[in-house]
Formats: sequence, structure tokens, C-alpha cells
Amino acid sequence: MEFSRRSAEAQSAIVKALNSIILGALTDHDVGDDDRILIPTGDGTCIGLVSPGLPYDAHIQISLTILEKLHTHNKDTSNSNRQFQIRIGINQNTDILVTDINGKPNIAGAGINVAPRIMDKSDPNQIFVSQTVYEELQPSENYMDKFRAFEARSKHGLELRIFQYIGDEHVGLSREISMEFKETLPVEPKLSMQAAYYFAHAIKLRPFIVTKQGHGSNNYTLAIILGFWQKIQSGNPKLPKSIRTNPISTAKAKLAWTKSIHIIVRSTST
Repeated sequence: MEFSRRSAEAQSAIVKALNSIILGALTDHDVGDDDRILIPTGDGTCIGLVSPGLPYDAHIQISLTILEKLHTHNKDTSNSNRQFQIRIGINQNTDILVTDINGKPNIAGAGINVAPRIMDKSDPNQIFVSQTVYEELQPSENYMDKFRAFEARSKHGLELRIFQYIGDEHVGLSREISMEFKETLPVEPKLSMQAAYYFAHAIKLRPFIVTKQGHGSNNYTLAIILGFWQKIQSGNPKLPKSIRTNPISTAKAKLAWTKSIHIIVRSTST
């Protein structure tokens, strides 16, 4: 994470540490050279498990071991520029083994192409898997109810149903919901200046308003008063200075004034 923002020395140290962690995890799970293909990706590594003899859950168990070793690395590393986090995306498919331009084995197909799209939806130290991986793991007692499902769309418009592994406490594993899928709370709209003045003066004139509300057309009239008052505070120069100075006397004056306006409006509308 934030790999490109590190110094060249830090990037080199991180790549070296990640390579060591990955190779150590593969060794711990008895994955030999003939069982896998490792493809550097600059700031990460694609691990292709190509042996049918590996356990059905080798991919996720290796991933958990990598996270555990990473946790230990960060704990033992005092230099924060050498500490790092990773994201993991797992897919499986019948891909094609090819030879790259350097004469080394490589992989081509949907399995390797979609895996990074799945990884893109994760946050640091999370494991996301494809539906194919989920359907193979879920029936096992070890993995029942250990996944959280999401609908996603890749940056190329590919629709994906992916699953976050949230198994019981594993060292280094984040079980938080990815920011990609957290509900964004709607931003409460701010009051306009006019509305703010309206409510402010409704509160300020409350003792006077309470004595006038509920009497025939007074409720409507009081609303008009508050409307005029917010215009006064907004700097309306057309109203007399005497009305712009005293809130209570102004409100009383406008009560009579707006009543007459109120009657006129009703008369002309009938």
C-alpha cells in the first residue's frame, strides 16, 4: 500500500521483505518449485498454484500465512518506511501455461486476469475471493459462514460477485468491511442564509410568537413576519431603520402590517 510514495531504498527493502515472506509461506505449506509460478508485478507478486496435488484450500491458507508473517515483520521493524500492508485477491480457473519473452513460465487466461480486479476491491490486509473459490470452500465446515458477499464492478465494467474472508481471528487479517462497500451516509444539506435567519429569529422571538400563535390567521401571519425579519437581517434597505433595530417592536409592528397584506392577498385571490 502507498508503495510508489516511498523512497527507492524503501521500495527495494519492501520488495525484498515481501519476497521473503511469500517464499517462507510457500515453504511452510510444502509448495515446491514445480507446484507454482511466481510472477512479479512491481509492487506485488502473482502466485500461480499449478499443481493438482495441492490441498483444495491451499490458496487461502497460504494467504493467511503471508498475512501472519507480514504482521510479524511490521512488529519487528522499527522503521515505518519499511513497514507495509498488502491486499489479497484469489481466483481460480483453468488457465493456459505459456512461456514469456524471457523464456520463463507464465500464465494466460481469465483466472489471472480477474484476480487483480478482485484484489482492487479489498482494503489493507484483507482477503477477497471469487465466486468460484467461494463455492469450493463454503461447503466445508472450516469455511461455513466465514465469508461476506458483495456485488462489485471492475474499472472495466466487469460485474463481479466477490466474497471477503472473515474467518475466526487470524493474526494479521482485517475483517472490517472494505471502504469500497461501506454505505456512504448522505450529507445533510446546509441551510441557506435565508432559512438560517428564519429559524434563528423564530427562536429569538419565541416568547412573543407563543402569545400570538393559534389565533385564526395568526399562524400564517407569523410565518410571514419571520420571512420579513430574515430579509431585514439580510440587509434589506427598503425597510425603515426603526423596523431594523428592535426585534420585538418590529415583530409587533409587522404583525399589524402583515395582517393587512394577508387580507389583501386573500381578497384578490377570491
